[in-house]
Amino acid sequence: MNKAVSGRVLVAVLVLAVLGLVLSIARWSTKPASSFTIIDWNQKRYIYSVKCTCVPEVGAAETPEGVPFQPGVYRTVVNVHNFQETRQPITIRKKAVLALSEDDKRRSIRPLPRSDWRQEELEADEALSVDCADVKQLLGPIRTRVPQYRLTTGDGFVVIESVVPLDVAAVYTARGRDGGDVSIDVEYIQPQIIERTSPGMADLFPTPDPATHAYCAVIDGRWSIVVRVRNQGTVAAPATTTTVTFVTSGGPVVSTLPTPAIPAGAEVTLPAVPVPPGCFIPDCRFTIAVDANSAVAEVDETNNKADARCQG
Repeated sequence: MNKAVSGRVLVAVLVLAVLGLVLSIARWSTKPASSFTIIDWNQKRYIYSVKCTCVPEVGAAETPEGVPFQPGVYRTVVNVHNFQETRQPITIRKKAVLALSEDDKRRSIRPLPRSDWRQEELEADEALSVDCADVKQLLGPIRTRVPQYRLTTGDGFVVIESVVPLDVAAVYTARGRDGGDVSIDVEYIQPQIIERTSPGMADLFPTPDPATHAYCAVIDGRWSIVVRVRNQGTVAAPATTTTVTFVTSGGPVVSTLPTPAIPAGAEVTLPAVPVPPGCFIPDCRFTIAVDANSAVAEVDETNNKADARCQG
């Protein structure tokens, strides 16, 4: 082969190589992105609340107050399937919430035993499982921070939220403490459909001292109630009224606290309210109500009250 022919062959090979590289880049650039998408969770969405029992991973079958479950091993696996034929993956979020017994409520455990939301992505026709190990991991930080949660039993809810419908099913298994047969049950979960919430709303709720997880404090040698009001909405809340209603031997006693405007994402601490006489019978029980006159339109009107007590 002479030099001229050899040179033309080399050029042809180089052209084909460059063309192949260009086509490869073009195909790669059209692939769907796999990064997480920022979701507007105020739009119409589907919420799946799945009953979950995880004993012993999350909690005991029995507590000092009673035996809600027969001694044994109880496990739940939640399956989530994206049946949508979408080119881009969809984003869902999940959280775990422990159930409190009436005794737990009377102990005024705060903050509530629930995890933060955690986002996941699902490709078209992809499924994931949330098992007891996942629930334990979701609840891990709060169970470490608040030792009282270790007294709760291992039941509650796994909550799945999506802006598109999903297939959600739960598989429950149980076995006696001494072994033996294993029972199994499968339940398909129907969603609650939440229509779009109006953007730009406040959301007020009472919150205790972040260090003690309590509203009660001894100030100048006297029991008092210290209320913090947080606005977790997206706009500022105007000035409102907060009330603390005490249960006393002489009947209800109501203290009224003017509450200033609160910017979005901010929190204010209100003046301490002295506990009235006759409240410790033997514990002092009270109810806090923020936006007591319902003057503010909020994203969630159900979180405005908190029942608590100071131990006598």
